[in-house]
Amino acid sequence: MIRLTKYLANNSIASRRKAEHLILNGHVTVDGNIITSPQFLVSKNNLILVDGKEIAKTPLLYYLINKPSGYLSTYTTGVRKKYVNDLLRIDDKEFLVYPIGRLESTASGILLLTNDGELTKALTDKKNTLEIEYLVRVKGIMVRKTIQSIRNNGVKISGSFIKPLAIKIDELDTDYQTTLVRVIFNNPNNKDVRDFFKAIGHEIIKITRIRFDFLTLDVKRGDYRKLKPHEIKKLYRHVRL
Repeated sequence: MIRLTKYLANNSIASRRKAEHLILNGHVTVDGNIITSPQFLVSKNNLILVDGKEIAKTPLLYYLINKPSGYLSTYTTGVRKKYVNDLLRIDDKEFLVYPIGRLESTASGILLLTNDGELTKALTDKKNTLEIEYLVRVKGIMVRKTIQSIRNNGVKISGSFIKPLAIKIDELDTDYQTTLVRVIFNNPNNKDVRDFFKAIGHEIIKITRIRFDFLTLDVKRGDYRKLKPHEIKKLYRHVRL
């Protein structure tokens, strides 16, 4: 069961805000009854009409995109900006899809887009142990002693110790005084990663997400592909263990 506003949005009838407007103004019926509450719960078994027309069921879509920096993962009101959905070809813009989690505008790398709300909720649930791998370029030369301390003890952030699943130095650039670090976290968000490097005294210059669970960057920057059926099934298996 999901809210009626979300159902309309998932089926590409309108954005959630516009869907709420339709509902409040009596344009939507559920099983023959006019519903004016956006919070009304529905399922795929209900007969839902908008202005007397039945909603065509939207196919579930899944994309893996290699997001360039400078693109936003979520839509905002106001000044026109660049969004990841702008990278989709016209034929793939017929139905609305949304990012699974966020990747901030300055970051690049792997991002999943879908209209499958069930999978999105499962993959972003902190209870699920998904490995997310990053390549992070930071200011300063990170010494191996720091890496060893992180492996042994973790890093204290807001009173708690955070320990990545794995971390290693990929490259030291002594000319520009930077370090390229490969790090794997358990289902982090953007703030977790930035707070982690801030806590060890290294400002992030560039961050690229190179792996989401078993999915890797196998498309060029700015390009995307559809997930294969066996990949979708595997994602579901990993969050239902």
